[in-house]
Amino acid sequence: MLTFPNAKINLGLNITEKRPDGYHNLETIFYPIPVEDALEINILNEGNTKFRLHQAGLEIAGEAENNLVVKAYKLLDAEFNLPPVDIHLFKRIPLGAGLGGGSADGAFMLKLLNEKFGLGLTDEALEDYAAKLGADCAFFIKNRPTYAEGIGNIFSPVTLSLERYQVWLVKPDVFVSTKDAFAKIKPHRPALSLKQVIELPIE
Repeated sequence: MLTFPNAKINLGLNITEKRPDGYHNLETIFYPIPVEDALEINILNEGNTKFRLHQAGLEIAGEAENNLVVKAYKLLDAEFNLPPVDIHLFKRIPLGAGLGGGSADGAFMLKLLNEKFGLGLTDEALEDYAAKLGADCAFFIKNRPTYAEGIGNIFSPVTLSLERYQVWLVKPDVFVSTKDAFAKIKPHRPALSLKQVIELPIE
């Protein structure tokens, strides 16, 4: 079974305050864009392992166990005792660019497992599982324009379409760590919320 996790862009990003737990509260608009990875799972009928991960495309550093597709599998396996799976992940979404590629892969893995093995999980249940993988993972369950606040995990739908426009995505050959980027931010509350901004004419 094959699926194509897509990237997202942030239309505006306001870091409003630092929380006691070290995270930051923010407001942003998540908007899905058609830059995609490819993710496939098949039942694994050989060996004694629960999963096998094959990666191609852009290189992903680190151990397989730290990949969000594997974490998503383990999360549902702990509850549903899933069959062993063979996972193929082709990476095309640039890393370290705020495009949410890893989060999308994890969320789409949850949806893929739900469909493949008939788990009957609702979108709301899948969002709860996705939130355990990362703050913005849950966005990719419904995968539509969304106003996000909190640490990027509290969602409100927005009526916004850029279908009549071209989006140019420019990614320099630079990797930016989310943790490092947030460490240098001075939080502030803008005079105009992004919810109000997107109601204005695009011009």
